Amino acid sequence: MLPFHVIYMFLGRLQELDHLKKLHIKGGKKLITLSGPVGSGKTELVNQLMSTCRSLYLIPSGYSERGIVKSFWSQIVSSGIGKVSSAPSSYADILGIIRDESVVQSLLLVIDSFQEIAAESRKFISEFNSWWDSLPLSQNLTVILVMSNPVIPGPSDLRSPKSIYSRAAERIVLGDLSYADTLPLLSGLTSEEAITVSSVFGGSPQTLVHFNPRLNLEKNIEDNILSKSSYLYNYAKYTLLSGLKERHKIFDILQSLAYGSKTLEDLSVDTGIAKREIQSELRMLESRYAIIQKTSLLTDKAAGNRTLFSIKDHFARFWFAFMRPNLALLELDRPKEVENAIRIDLDRHTARTFTDICLQHLREYVIGSEQQPLYYTWKNDSSKIDIVAVDRETLDAYFVDTYWRREPVLSDSVESLKARSKEIPWMRGKRKDHYVIYSRMGFRFESHDTRLINMSTLQRDLSSPKQN
Repeated sequence: MLPFHVIYMFLGRLQELDHLKKLHIKGGKKLITLSGPVGSGKTELVNQLMSTCRSLYLIPSGYSERGIVKSFWSQIVSSGIGKVSSAPSSYADILGIIRDESVVQSLLLVIDSFQEIAAESRKFISEFNSWWDSLPLSQNLTVILVMSNPVIPGPSDLRSPKSIYSRAAERIVLGDLSYADTLPLLSGLTSEEAITVSSVFGGSPQTLVHFNPRLNLEKNIEDNILSKSSYLYNYAKYTLLSGLKERHKIFDILQSLAYGSKTLEDLSVDTGIAKREIQSELRMLESRYAIIQKTSLLTDKAAGNRTLFSIKDHFARFWFAFMRPNLALLELDRPKEVENAIRIDLDRHTARTFTDICLQHLREYVIGSEQQPLYYTWKNDSSKIDIVAVDRETLDAYFVDTYWRREPVLSDSVESLKARSKEIPWMRGKRKDHYVIYSRMGFRFESHDTRLINMSTLQRDLSSPKQN
C-alpha cells in the first residue's frame, strides 16, 4: 500500500503518469511542458515517473550562468550519470553532457522551475534552443520542463513561435483535483461531511495532504489550519503567492472574492481600488499563480453577459474568508474566537462549494460530455439562478438551482425556477428548456418535468466512473 502522503499527493494523476510513461518508452527526442499552480502535484508526478526509468532531475540554484551551471553539475554528479572528470563551466558543457548520456541509453531529463532559469538567464534559453535543434530525432531523450503556470511572462525568446516552449510535443497542465478524484480519501464520511471538508481543504494535493480522516472537521481545522505551527496556517500567506509584491492590496481583492464571485465594479466598490488597477492584478493572479478563474454573468437584458471573477481553489477561498480577516486574533493565540466565526458562517461558505460540485455532476451526468454548452450564472436586481447552460447548436437551455439548506426543498421551488428562467432573453420562444434542482436535504415532492437530484444520487454518480 502506498504511504499516506503519497496517496494524497497522487490522487487523480495516474492517467498523466501512464501517458508520460508511454511517451518516454516510444523513444526518440521529445519535449514536454508540465505546468500547474503551487501544490498541484507536479513534483510528485515527475518523482513517480523518474522512479520508473533512467532519469536526471535538475533545478536551478544560484544566479547567473556560473551559479546555475554549478548547481546543475552538483545534481548531475549526485545522480551518478555524468562521467566527465572536470567540472563544466558553461551551459554548453552541461547540455553536452546530457547529449552524450542519451546517445546509447534513453534518458529522462526533468528541469524544474524552468521559468526561474528564463528569468535569470536569457542566454540559457538561447543555448537550449540551439542545442535542442542540433539533436537528431533519434536521440534517446525526453525532456520535461516543469513550470508554475502555462502562460510564460518571461523573455520573448521563450514566448516566440520559434521557441522551444512553443514547439513542445505535449503541454500538460495540472489543475486542482475534481471532487470525484478526492472521494476515495473521504469515503468514510457522509455526503454532507465530504462536501464540507472539500470546501475547507480544497482540491489541491498540497492542502489535501494535511486533512486527517481520523479527526473530525472541527479538530482538523483547529490542529491543521488555525495552529500557528501548522503548514496551512502560513500556506496562503507565504507559499501560495510567494514572490508577490503589493501583497496588502492584492490580499484585499482576494478577501473580497472569498465572499462570492464579483464583477470588476463590485471589487472596486468593496476595496476602493480603481477598476483598471484591479484588472491588472487579476490578470497577474490568473496567469502567474492560477488562483483566479473567470465565468460569465447573464443579465435579464439582451445586451449579453459580463465577466465574473472568483477564487478557484476552495482552500484559498477559505483562507481569505476566515483566516486573513482574523490573523490578529490568531497571532494573539485566540483561535477559539476564529473557530466560532467559522462555525457560524461555514454553511454559507460551503454552499458555493456545493454549487461547484453540482456543476461537475451536471456536466457529466445530466448534460453529458457529447454536448458542449456555455455555462453562466444569471441574476437581476432581486433574484438569481445558480447555473445556466446554453447550447447554441441544439438550442437546449438548462436552468439549475442548488440548495445547501438544512431542510428539504418544497414544490414551489420548481415554479420559482421556471418563472426566473422566463426573464432570460437568450433564444426565448425557440429554445428547449430543462430544469434541474440539487438539494442537500432532498425534496418534499416529485416532479415530472424537473430533474431532482439529492445528495445520495450526487455522491453515487461521482463515486463511480461514468460509463460511456
